[in-house]
Amino acid sequence: MNPDLIQIFRDALDVDPADLSAFLAARCPDAAARAEVEALLAALERGQAPLPLEPGALLLQPALTEATHTPQLDRRGQIVGPFRLLHLLGSGGMGAVWLAQRVDGFAQTVAIKWAHAAGLSEASLARFANERQLLGKLNHPGIAHIVDGGSDQGALWYAMEYVDGQSLDSYIRSAAPSLYARLRLMIALCDAVHYAHQHLVVHRDLKPANIMVLADGRPKLLDFGIAKQLDGIDGVTRSRAPLTFAYAAPEQIRGDAVTTATDVYALGVTLFELLTGERPHKARGDGSLSLLQAITDTDAAAPSSVFNKTTTGNPIRPTQIKGDLDTIVLKALQRDPTRRYASAQALAEDLQRFLDGQPIAARPESARYRLGKFIRRNKLAAAFAASTAIALLLGTAAALHQRNAALGNASRAEATKNFILKIFTGADAWDTTQNMSAVELTLRGLDEVQNELGDQPEARIELYATIAEALGRRLPTRNALKAGRLLSQELNALPGATMTQRIVAEIDIVDYLSGAEDFVAMDRQIARVEDVYAGNLSIRDRHRLLYAKMLQANVRGQHAAMRTLLVQSKALDRNALQTGGLDLSKLTCRELVMDIEALWQERQERAAIERTIELVTAMKRDLRIDDLNRGAFLWHAVGTLLRAAPSEPALALTARVGQWTDDQFGANSEYKSRIDFHDLIRLRQRGDLQAAQAHYTRWMQEWSSWPEEFVIERRQLQYQGALIALLQGNRALARERFTEALALAQTMIEGHPPSPALRSAQAGLAHLEMLDDTTQRTALETIEREQAKADDGDWWQSAAWLVSADLRARNVEAAKIRLLAITDWHQRRGARFDTTLLAIYPLTSLPQPSQPHHDVAEILRLGNALIADADRTRLARIQDTQR
Repeated sequence: MNPDLIQIFRDALDVDPADLSAFLAARCPDAAARAEVEALLAALERGQAPLPLEPGALLLQPALTEATHTPQLDRRGQIVGPFRLLHLLGSGGMGAVWLAQRVDGFAQTVAIKWAHAAGLSEASLARFANERQLLGKLNHPGIAHIVDGGSDQGALWYAMEYVDGQSLDSYIRSAAPSLYARLRLMIALCDAVHYAHQHLVVHRDLKPANIMVLADGRPKLLDFGIAKQLDGIDGVTRSRAPLTFAYAAPEQIRGDAVTTATDVYALGVTLFELLTGERPHKARGDGSLSLLQAITDTDAAAPSSVFNKTTTGNPIRPTQIKGDLDTIVLKALQRDPTRRYASAQALAEDLQRFLDGQPIAARPESARYRLGKFIRRNKLAAAFAASTAIALLLGTAAALHQRNAALGNASRAEATKNFILKIFTGADAWDTTQNMSAVELTLRGLDEVQNELGDQPEARIELYATIAEALGRRLPTRNALKAGRLLSQELNALPGATMTQRIVAEIDIVDYLSGAEDFVAMDRQIARVEDVYAGNLSIRDRHRLLYAKMLQANVRGQHAAMRTLLVQSKALDRNALQTGGLDLSKLTCRELVMDIEALWQERQERAAIERTIELVTAMKRDLRIDDLNRGAFLWHAVGTLLRAAPSEPALALTARVGQWTDDQFGANSEYKSRIDFHDLIRLRQRGDLQAAQAHYTRWMQEWSSWPEEFVIERRQLQYQGALIALLQGNRALARERFTEALALAQTMIEGHPPSPALRSAQAGLAHLEMLDDTTQRTALETIEREQAKADDGDWWQSAAWLVSADLRARNVEAAKIRLLAITDWHQRRGARFDTTLLAIYPLTSLPQPSQPHHDVAEILRLGNALIADADRTRLARIQDTQR
């Protein structure tokens, strides 16, 4: 047969029957060619193989044994076994799937898959029976399980668990989940596939359409219609069952042996699509034949390299994929099955290693690679002067030597000292192209601890503890997390380690995960500590875990839960906490800070001022003059002033605090960024968009260098940046920033109810949809009601957007009603009005409200006094040095 007609036939298989006539008229050169193609299609309808098994047809044959669309009978109300058919869920070549309910006294909803003997070939019916048999063997939460089965009037059927969810591709489009959520979903899917493989079942048709995602984000694997029992001990099978080419492995297309590696390849294609919105192979010409040739003849490109072609709205950035995820995907997509992951479980384990920040198994663990896994903040070198690091580590060696001498173990101190000296004197051997920062030196030393001190577990423990403290002192990150995990492993393996040491190390990991803003891993670590050490936690341990939970609840906008935890914290015995080693001078300040953080998010500005006065009073009373926590807490006071009472004295104090934090923590510190963030809000509210944009640009460049961290900061900045873009009239840029803010908000609440931050980003996108199409306001109205019910601090913004829409529609009375509600909302909270909001009032003939007046004199007095104390202390130290 003419190869061109074969290609037309193949392409016709993907055409909807309603469009087939027009397709053939357009593609067939003449009536004779059309008759040949129609004959092939008719033969396929009868279940006959229309093409010979010639070498030239091998690329085509796998798809030619399945039937095309078979008309389905209307069976609504029919009883099948103990079930009544309700309505058709879908149909395909092998039959139809119906929603059904049990009628024999048990409450059960199922999906019944139905095969028509008259419409299928013997091979198709055999596949249906095989699917029924294989599903009966599988019992896994990630696989839709079979409930019942039988035959009715010559037609085979079986009932399976009804999965109420979305197909994977629909879920990704509608929910736009974060990178973390996609990888967790993929890990769960791999677990289900691995379970099937353990029961000697290979699916052979894994693709998003066969994967349903439940409301809680868990996947369910469906459609084992062409699954196969692996033959014998070799775990291989040969078959030309129909398949979906885009997800088929090269060996399937060639007709070679099919193994569990075939499913691993399909998982790789699915993972590629989850990350990029694209498939790894594209046809080089028109039609399916060129696609098959691309799959069998070419290697897939790295996912991060195709990012300029991804679907609009993908919240994942190329920098998040480049490196380890590229490597993981490409290993799963190897054309040679022996070079792929050995199992779906191995793929899942590497994805988990990536999420945990650990080296993946898919690449050699070179020293340079291990270093790269943990150095994500080159600019932190400013906060770690090399001289400080040398003094710290050499000082540690001296302290260790004194302790070891007292214990009669001088050899340990000698080993530690020699190790530290080697790290610093051997630095040039690692990298002579540029100066080595203190952080880099410390991390490289961390990688060498096991090699150099393999027979000195006590020395390793001392070094891991010191390095974790050094790396996490200014700003806990994933760098400190690695050292903390190594310390915990060593303590758990050391017979002489005390329970107290182990617990402290485990809770330190909670703190490092908090600093790295890995909230899901932080949840797991808290649960692990509470489960494993339930009967051994001291009152201080319990307080540390309470505080970590408060941070989590606050980040997720669960303010009621946060305040409940705060009450529990305050109820703990203060004397017992002090006896347990907790510094009570900071405790009250930290509790006030948690409350102020929540009040900021709720726009409860009057209450925030009251708490801020309490905070600066406690700082003045309880904290030493030289306590760096004064600076860490002062930016909370400055934030309140900038948002609630931005007067000239407040701006002057802000400048002093900013300079002080620059001196203490560096110009790129977390504290300076938060001062600038509140200033950005102030500038945007008064309409100074150029200055607000400058803050946005600076800190997005700073934080975006570390895509796995600074989730909170980047989410806040992207939302504010989107509001700026809206005011500048750039809707495309606003949509991009709202989308990023939404993805980051999803990362922060993974596994928890929607947060105010998530709703605000959704509202921004809904507002843009309404601007593009004035009839599309339902989504924003729904979100606005949810925000009002939850008492979100950003409710007013959604309401204001709806007011503007009412005015554009000339529905002035509706606009007035909403605007009055917004006025009342602001006045009850003592919240300032945005300039853009105030500009709406004249359009409705309503009087423009005045900005609230707050007495902040005490904050200014105490704040300036705290800075004056710091200045005097700094001056005294300079004078002491000069003497």
